[in-house]
Amino acid sequence: MLTSRSLIGLLERLELAAYAAADAVVVVSDGFRANLIGRGVPPGKVHTIRNGVTLGQFNPDTAASPAVRTRLGAQPGDCLVLYLGTHGISQALPAVADAAARLDGEPIVFAFVGEGADKQRLRSRVHELGLANVSLHPGVPHCDVPALLAAADICLAPLRSVPLFVTFIPSKIFEYLAAGRAVIGAVAGESAQILREAGAAVVPPEDSDALAGEIRALAADPARRRAMGRQGRAHVELAFDRVTLARQYRAILEAAGRG
Repeated sequence: MLTSRSLIGLLERLELAAYAAADAVVVVSDGFRANLIGRGVPPGKVHTIRNGVTLGQFNPDTAASPAVRTRLGAQPGDCLVLYLGTHGISQALPAVADAAARLDGEPIVFAFVGEGADKQRLRSRVHELGLANVSLHPGVPHCDVPALLAAADICLAPLRSVPLFVTFIPSKIFEYLAAGRAVIGAVAGESAQILREAGAAVVPPEDSDALAGEIRALAADPARRRAMGRQGRAHVELAFDRVTLARQYRAILEAAGRG
């Protein structure tokens, strides 16, 4: 968002000074780690600990609440596609609305839950397209998230198609997977790799045709959705349990303290 070269330069100098002063630097993706090493931070002090999920907060066997599904705009027999999270400039949500337009008239409905700087642009796009299969909802406290995810048939994780986001990992994907939902990521780079390893579907960022096609295919195949949900839950149990990640973080802190 910043355009002032002098301000950017000042902030980068402060950033590099902080890295130089630190005994250890922890980042949340391997892409971030490679970036810092490329900018001169010694590889031995840069560690990757990805975000994860508190597994006990999500039970993949929780039955979907008919009341929650109705509140999100789904009727019996509909496939409910959910985006839950920040409505910011990074998420390219108008492109998801364009995908919804390609599915209007089919038994597939979209619910967007959350707040953010780009929500008005999403609302305007939905209004412009006259979409009857899309509903927009305010943000919710985190305690409500498990019930919303349990109500969804498909969860979406989109990002913009810009090089910067190749190194980004949307933290929402770990909760989607822990809840045992089928997930479609409209992402590239490291987050796409994680989702593929978890058995999720991946389409190119901001490709509304590809996203609509994948949603249509998954909506017609409940058995595949269930299998994706089971594989995704198993993957986060293995690789993204916050308890395990916290132990890794503690080991870094203890090593830095001994140094």
